[in-house]
Amino acid sequence: MSETRVAAGADKTGIVRDAILSRLEREELLAGQQLPGARDLAQQLGISFLKVQQALETLVMDGVLEVRSRVGTFVQQRWRERALRENLSLYQSGPRMPWLPGLAALVADELPGLRFTSVFRQGVLELKTTQSVQAHQENYLDLAPAFMAAYGEGADFFSEPFAPFRVGDRLIAVPFIFSPRVMFVNTAVLARCGVPVPSQDWTWAQFLDSLRAVHAADPAVMGCNWTSQSFFWLNIVLRAGGRVFDANAADPICVDDVQTRVGLRCVAELRDLLRRQHADVAGDSDAFCRGESAFLFSERELLPRLTEMDHDWTTVPLPRIPGGAEVSSQATDVLCVRKDCRDPCLAEKYVRVMLSAPVQDFIAGQRYGIPIRRSSAARSIAMDEPRDALFAAEIPHIASQQPLANGELMRLLMRGVRRILEQDLDIDQATAELAAAGRTMHAGMGY
Repeated sequence: MSETRVAAGADKTGIVRDAILSRLEREELLAGQQLPGARDLAQQLGISFLKVQQALETLVMDGVLEVRSRVGTFVQQRWRERALRENLSLYQSGPRMPWLPGLAALVADELPGLRFTSVFRQGVLELKTTQSVQAHQENYLDLAPAFMAAYGEGADFFSEPFAPFRVGDRLIAVPFIFSPRVMFVNTAVLARCGVPVPSQDWTWAQFLDSLRAVHAADPAVMGCNWTSQSFFWLNIVLRAGGRVFDANAADPICVDDVQTRVGLRCVAELRDLLRRQHADVAGDSDAFCRGESAFLFSERELLPRLTEMDHDWTTVPLPRIPGGAEVSSQATDVLCVRKDCRDPCLAEKYVRVMLSAPVQDFIAGQRYGIPIRRSSAARSIAMDEPRDALFAAEIPHIASQQPLANGELMRLLMRGVRRILEQDLDIDQATAELAAAGRTMHAGMGY
């Protein structure tokens, strides 16, 4: 495929890099495949042989390409893992963020050449999620100086959503948008199945009864989403009054606490019910948006996709768990900068641009999450629309776990819980063993 020829004065080395990286992302070039010769690329792109050679050399230095003597230039096998200076690595694919082209155009002048990509797993700049950044905190720069330089005390910003990213004096990420999690309800499915729409103070038992009633009326309907990933089950553990860890406690390991076990039993109970109803319990937001699922644990980031659907839906708080807490875990898209960054000014510019009023107002208009700027959030949430206003009402009920100072310990605990759920282990015994391993590791770290 030939590329569009470029105007004089453009950054031609950057254009060549982008053309090759785009071909990789479109799978027009595969790992291990040989590239066309530099002269062929120069002719395709309308760029001089020298500039193409320079671009290829930089991609070799970055580990995307490799040169085999007297043979040619080939794609590295692990090219997706390279953190490139022009990449802003996204945690999910562009189709789930249809507003990305508009955002890219908005920031192009101040962040020229920035590529938004989910194919490259890392970038010097990243837009990631809460647990991902917490568990790999050692990879990221402290953004406290960047935020302070750009916005001082941040008077126009929500302050509470920053808490999950403070490790001592460090700020390992800066929230871009955030949201409480709520229950989305397909009211059309419930009406067809003769199941009442939940009240604002419904219980876990009522939730499970609704799932059973929906399945009895229409076995083809997926009851609810379920996954062993932490963004899902942590809501239920917190709702039960439990925690996996507490960074501020003398003994930070809480995975074997009574209420944590209550929450994990609820997660397993939901898993087992859905498994009995459907072999595949991994119903997701796509199924809900298609009208194939009755309930969905999710966040406000879903709204841009839901508004295009033609079935009726509403939102209610997550079901209450006896003896628990009226909370939900915070969903956050966060700005982070890898320690690979060689430009000391880039981190400050990234934070300043992405949290600027024009960018935050643009996100507000997309209704994607809640902008971290208060003034932008006020423009975004439709307070006269109950199913949207619920997100504003739930903001005070967001619970967050401040990260432990050691990402390795966090990974042990979070992956351990996931293994317990995936392998259907005895919750009391498995959490006791996981807690013991966590305490041994914690003691060995000298805390």
